Amino acid sequence: MLINNSFYIKPSFGTNHRHFHAGPLKEKIYTTSYVCREDLYFDELVDYMIENYKSSPKVNVYSLACSDGSEAWTLAMFLRERNAHKFLPIKGVDIEPSILSNANSKCLNVRNLEIERLKKFGIDFSKYFEPSDKNMLILADSMENETKTYSARDFIKNDFFAERKTILQEVSEMTNEYPKVVLCRNVFPYIGDDNESIYHIKVISEKLAKNDLFVIGDYDRSKRFVENLKNFGFTKVSYNMFKKIR
Repeated sequence: MLINNSFYIKPSFGTNHRHFHAGPLKEKIYTTSYVCREDLYFDELVDYMIENYKSSPKVNVYSLACSDGSEAWTLAMFLRERNAHKFLPIKGVDIEPSILSNANSKCLNVRNLEIERLKKFGIDFSKYFEPSDKNMLILADSMENETKTYSARDFIKNDFFAERKTILQEVSEMTNEYPKVVLCRNVFPYIGDDNESIYHIKVISEKLAKNDLFVIGDYDRSKRFVENLKNFGFTKVSYNMFKKIR
């Protein structure tokens, strides 16, 4: 969604609406992050992770441009359901101080719709999060009616943490001591033009080892973007999931 001098589109109801200035005209762009986002099959991702890395004692999982942590917490719940503790904790990075503070608050703003979506995968949200006595306020986030703030229960509070870094800063510090799963979803259009996005893919590809996973979102799926993933040594293993093969 764009805001420029001629029109305004109010962001739709969701858990976390953020705005960025991006593109050649520095348009204001809204993006949304929420639990169990539909453009990733979290159950398939976790099943693939467990099978692909069954011989590894530890796997490092990253959520780049993690926003409020909605997707990282979603993945953590799916991993816990399968007792896949070697993939935890998940490390997130983001550059916006206020959203980073929310990410590290161990709280989530969640709608009933998201809780019901988790239930379809056999996940009882109340097992992992409990109602909070405070509201987590996020820019342009609606706290009316169905959106409520929940706090992570003590036993999962260490499953996700976040630091203030850019994508490239975090990628530059990655090592190959253990396999890596890197989620960088629905963020590349905000980085800059196509050339800047492709540069980021190139840098990421150089730091990921064979069999590492790279996970994107629907908003990243331009034809040129996906073609360059292949050019940089990735192959598709499932929807929005790519594995480094060379």
